[in-house]
Order: sequence, then structure tokens, then C-alpha cells
Amino acid sequence: MPRAQGAENTRLFLGAAARGLAYTETNHQGKGTMKRSRSQSKVLPRQRLLAKVRALRRQGARIVFTNGCFDLLHLGHVRYLEAARQLGDVLVVGINSDASVRRLKGPTRPLVGERERAQVLAALAAVDWVTVFSEDTPYELIAALKPDVLVKGGDWRVRDIVGADVVRAHGGRVLSLPYLRGHSTTRLVQRICQLASKENGHSHLHGKAHVPR
Repeated sequence: MPRAQGAENTRLFLGAAARGLAYTETNHQGKGTMKRSRSQSKVLPRQRLLAKVRALRRQGARIVFTNGCFDLLHLGHVRYLEAARQLGDVLVVGINSDASVRRLKGPTRPLVGERERAQVLAALAAVDWVTVFSEDTPYELIAALKPDVLVKGGDWRVRDIVGADVVRAHGGRVLSLPYLRGHSTTRLVQRICQLASKENGHSHLHGKAHVPR
């Protein structure tokens, strides 16, 4: 078998192994044992995530890590995560907890709670595992995970990416991937507010208040 084909087969196997490990996780409830959904099984607490990553790394897997709030998932996020996944065998995404998001972005955020944000991300084919971190930055998580590739969106300069020193210290790569222009959570929120304002104004002209759904 050609070396290139063999390497590709290894990558496919390792990716399948990561997804398989997530899918076979079970959730014990009451007397019985019920399988969790695929997306639920891909959301892991830190210590279990680290154990699984260590096991895959022993098989030669290349671990990619990225992080963010991912408050309202949009096409820019999806394209960015797909690009990140192509850089290795397993993509791990760390998301800020609700308390962490509030400290970073103010009391009106997040719009979506951490459990829902985590499961929505985990449902993406490009994402192998998701974990929630409560700190303001993912530095401690990155230091424990020691990913082979650390990725952030294009609005970050490589030298400013949190955890870059940790990754480079063990020979890893740090990259800033370009964002898809015209797509952002802030823009979505502004658009929703504009539409709600117009609808409320229209309703008041006709003598009734509009109740957002």
C-alpha cells in the first residue's frame, strides 16, 4: 500500500475511534442503562476528556484544539471548525461556561446556556469532543491537554493566542484561521434586535403590542 494511502487510512481510523468512543458512552439512570445520544456522549468533563485524549495519542492521533463562546452557532463557526478538523485526527472544542461568558461579554450574555451550546457543537460532524471550562481563558485546559495544533479564528494574531507558549514548548503548531466574512454572533444579535424593534413599532401603530417568541 502506498505510504500516502496508509497515512490516510490511519487518519480515518483514529477519527472513527474517537467518535466510536464517544458513541458507546452510556448514561446510568435508575435501574437500567440507557445509551446517550451521540451529541451528548461527545460532551465530556475535563478529566474524562484528558483520559480519552491520552489513549488516542498513544495510538498516534494528532489532537487539534480550539475554543470560544459559540453563543449563536452560524455558518462562520461551521466553516472554521471544519477547517480546524482538517489539521489533525481529533478536534476538541473548549467552550466558556455561562459564568465565564458573563464576565467576558457582560450580563446579557450568553443567549444560550452552556449545556445547549455544548450539545449543539457536539452535533457537528467536524467536532469529536466538547468540554466546558469555567476560567476566563482556556490556558489551564490547554496546559493539561497539550494539543498538537492550537487554532483560533482570524481575528486573533498568532502571538496573542492564549496557550500558544504551551503548545510551542512541546513542538506543536499554533494557527489563526480566517473567518468567513459577514458572519458573527454580534451581527446576528444586532439583526434580531433590529427586526424585533421594527415588528414592535408596526404592532404599536395598529394598537397592539408584539410579544417576541
